[in-house]
Amino acid sequence: MNKNTESADFVAVIGAANIDLTGTIKGQAVDGDSNPGEVTVSAGGVARNIAENLSHLGTRCELVTAIANDVWSVQLTEKCKSLNIGILNSFVAEAQCTSTYLSVHDKQGELITAINYMAVLDCLDVEVLAKRLARLSAADAWVIDANLSDDPLRFLFDNYADMKIWVDPVSCIKA
Repeated sequence: MNKNTESADFVAVIGAANIDLTGTIKGQAVDGDSNPGEVTVSAGGVARNIAENLSHLGTRCELVTAIANDVWSVQLTEKCKSLNIGILNSFVAEAQCTSTYLSVHDKQGELITAINYMAVLDCLDVEVLAKRLARLSAADAWVIDANLSDDPLRFLFDNYADMKIWVDPVSCIKA
């Protein structure tokens, strides 16, 4: 339990929330050509996924992320609300697009390639996080994903060394 509160009773999850576009090829993949298949759209992002899983386990969560003011953010916001994931401390970037993850899989479900477009997360900078530190410091623990850039990560670690912090490195590149 964090010393700053008597009973915080929530975990702050800090990092990416995106829309996942997943394409699965029905037959043999043919490079450089249009391949028949299926495309699904779902809520994703490492931090958002972790918050969803914690919510399913009965843990109250607050997601701190950056989203845009677009159609994808509406879908993400509604999904979070339906799971009782708090989003009031997330940052809305007016001139950005909500993060998107596009993946292509073969018919066995194995990943062929993926593209992540997460420029909006650069808006979750030190200044934005500093404005949210009072609420963040009230949490029992933090879960942080490495989709944040170096300065915000350093800021979080430098300011709350006594906080219980779990980190998901996300990928080899980001780790």
